[in-house]
Amino acid sequence: MKINERGRGKFKPASDYTSKDVKNKLLEKIAEETSRIYEDQDDIELLEETTYYKDKLNVISLFSGCGGLDLGFELAGLEAVVGEKEAMGAFENSNSYDAIRGNSIFHTMYTNDLFKEANETYKMNFPATTFQHEKDIRKVKHFPKADLVIGGFPCPGFSEAGPRLVDDERNFLYIHFIRCIMQSQPEVFVAENVKGLTTLGKGEVLNQLIEDFSSAGYEVKFKLLNSRDYGVPQFRERVIIVGSKKGNNFKYQFPEPTHGDHENLEIIPYFSGCYKRFER
Repeated sequence: MKINERGRGKFKPASDYTSKDVKNKLLEKIAEETSRIYEDQDDIELLEETTYYKDKLNVISLFSGCGGLDLGFELAGLEAVVGEKEAMGAFENSNSYDAIRGNSIFHTMYTNDLFKEANETYKMNFPATTFQHEKDIRKVKHFPKADLVIGGFPCPGFSEAGPRLVDDERNFLYIHFIRCIMQSQPEVFVAENVKGLTTLGKGEVLNQLIEDFSSAGYEVKFKLLNSRDYGVPQFRERVIIVGSKKGNNFKYQFPEPTHGDHENLEIIPYFSGCYKRFER
């Protein structure tokens, strides 16, 4: 059925927005999102149900989905102990992997996501020591202590395939990521998002986001990375944001690409979104 009213997805940010206009709108929406934080929160008991291991780096995963980012950290922590060949060899066999996964230096202690089906998948693939919180993050009042916070805050409002609205309410859920790190006080946080984050609002959205993370007490770096440059057979660009607590003397450096001849190869699109490499 056709209706006369046009949906929000039909509109894009006004092209004549100045950086000042964008910043003012962002500050307005940030204040609005912050005002919602302490509504309907009754979950303080979760602090007693999380498992913190003193001999590991304990991880909080926000917007965790079915656990792809969490598994990546777990594997990296396992490789640091047993080696890449042994870790990946065990990963190919679920029984072997379950027997050694506890050796990883990372322990995912708490996750938060609203998506029921994703949480069910997560539960089938991760240890029972992970506390899964299926609740709107805006209604979570207390986050447990952690050494590392990771997550990909929702991106429909940033995505080049989405409506690209500066004031899209989904753009501001990162406020709760920041609220989490202020409570949990991790040494490091890692966040990821789509490439469109770098251009929305003439770049002012990303500038505001980095400023907010920095104000929480972290030295923040970000970079647009492509998975194909690190051995993944897929052209996928993501903005990676890494913050280290100010004063801990840890200076993060993004890794150099490990795959591909970046001087002699280029990427061209073909077959509606697939990609092909060829020599110039």
